[in-house]
Amino acid sequence: MNATHSDLPELIEPEGGHLIDAGALAAWLEPPLPASRGGVTVEQFQGGMSNPTYRLQLPDGSRYVLRKKPPGKLLPKAHQIDREYRVMHALRDTNVLVPQMIAMCEDTDVIGAEFFVMEYIDGRIVSHPAMPTIDRERRRDLWMSLTDTLAALHSVDPQAVGLDRFGRPDGYLARQTSRWASQYEASKSPLPADFDYTEFDWLRDWLTDHAEYADETGVVHGDFRPGNCITHPSEPRVVVVLDLSLIHI
Repeated sequence: MNATHSDLPELIEPEGGHLIDAGALAAWLEPPLPASRGGVTVEQFQGGMSNPTYRLQLPDGSRYVLRKKPPGKLLPKAHQIDREYRVMHALRDTNVLVPQMIAMCEDTDVIGAEFFVMEYIDGRIVSHPAMPTIDRERRRDLWMSLTDTLAALHSVDPQAVGLDRFGRPDGYLARQTSRWASQYEASKSPLPADFDYTEFDWLRDWLTDHAEYADETGVVHGDFRPGNCITHPSEPRVVVVLDLSLIHI
């Protein structure tokens, strides 16, 4: 692979509202991670992540990742890191490649926000879908690995892993079709009065008439892309998939 700096996670010193009380965090971590008794070094991953993400290093050299809600007033149901934690924990014994979950903290008094800690995975974030940093002859292998990763997720039985309450499994296709049809009707007004909707209306009607087929319930990633996976440091394959708060059942 064509290793470049842009694929590697960049670490910075946390500042302002992103600062974490390392002492309080170390004390809270001691039961699941006794090595934290000697203190925790906290560095923040730089990037466009909506939930601030940090690398933790313990005195024994072990590393972990902390994800927390961002500072400030948040919209209802936004930044559901508890959901992200529970989904990845539920998938731990499946064929889906997820990091090991360590612990979840819903007590905002510890570091000022809800957070969870998970296994640290070495690898790279290939954020651009064209994969310009991957050697051309190896891009196909990485795309096939991404496809296999998504197929593994779709193969999970939500009820078998305790995720059946994370969505509304019945009538998914009919709900989506109904919503699309209403959005389509609402979008007509800005267009010219003489615009020909005939083919679009046919498609709306056909989808509506065929939306009542029996559902096959599964797990769908709401934002699956290379940038939400960690790629092996030197091989064209996915090692874990991330951002699994955005799932649909």
